[in-house]
Amino acid sequence: MPASHRSRLHQLNATHLVRKPAFRGIKRTRGVVPKWTANIRDNRLGKVGHSVHLGTHRSAETAAMAYDLALIALGWEPFNFTLQHYRDTFPEAALRQSLRAVAARLGNPAPPRPRQW
Repeated sequence: MPASHRSRLHQLNATHLVRKPAFRGIKRTRGVVPKWTANIRDNRLGKVGHSVHLGTHRSAETAAMAYDLALIALGWEPFNFTLQHYRDTFPEAALRQSLRAVAARLGNPAPPRPRQW
């Protein structure tokens, strides 16, 4: 293979690299318009290895927030952002409403109350 073809192939591969996301619990979908999906797995949600789809988002940050809200609804600490980030970003009522919506999606009628708001 000529050197010019190898360099062109390297350029194509470099532009189409799909890196691992910087946030936990999300992945990038394939397609022309990049979107991010958030999924969570927990043995308490059903059978072992059962995954719950938390939505498709336009940015990695919002998908990571959806994953963190699901963790909070399950009584865990968030992985991607701190609790202080959520306190500063959302009013308390909006955060409680989001937690109720995520808990309903996970099959929990009422989310556990986080330790500190």
